[in-house]
Amino acid sequence: MDIDSVLCELMEPLLERVNKKYGTTLTRDDIKEWNWKFDLNGYHIDGYAEIKEALDDYDFAVNLPAVPGGKEQLDFLKFLGNDILLITSRNARRAPVTTEWVRRNIGDYEIKFTDGDKNEYERDILIDDAPHHTMDFAEKGKFTILFSQPWNQDVYHKNIMRIWSWNDLYCAWLLIENWVKRHKNANPKV
Repeated sequence: MDIDSVLCELMEPLLERVNKKYGTTLTRDDIKEWNWKFDLNGYHIDGYAEIKEALDDYDFAVNLPAVPGGKEQLDFLKFLGNDILLITSRNARRAPVTTEWVRRNIGDYEIKFTDGDKNEYERDILIDDAPHHTMDFAEKGKFTILFSQPWNQDVYHKNIMRIWSWNDLYCAWLLIENWVKRHKNANPKV
């Protein structure tokens, strides 16, 4: 399960920071691509660079808000016997702030840091917002839950279920669990 924009609300605070820095008025709905870039007010704004800079600011990163309902749904999935692993594309040097954020907001969950393929971890289901991660996972025949965001609206695959909130996952979990059990005959690893 991904962290940023799934469990951790990164984009809204990041855009507040970017707008203050560059005098812009960007909103979440303006971010239509994963690797977003804008030329505004005489500045070239590179989303990836802004995310890295923001996550290097310990106070900013550790105080990011949680996505509503995430902790409760994670605890629910764990209660049902699912093996939960948090997998983030954050650089491993951000492990201290990431671990502290998870401890404060989500609880005691194992975290893995990857610079690339989230398929390297033996998971049956991936919950993510990144188009490339969800498509890679789905194309390997695994069930993927896509946390809907403006930057992933063109992602479709038979193994992808789109949700708009954690409440959607709660309502759909029995369908998802049955899909995994039919394909694996075991409780899912999320």
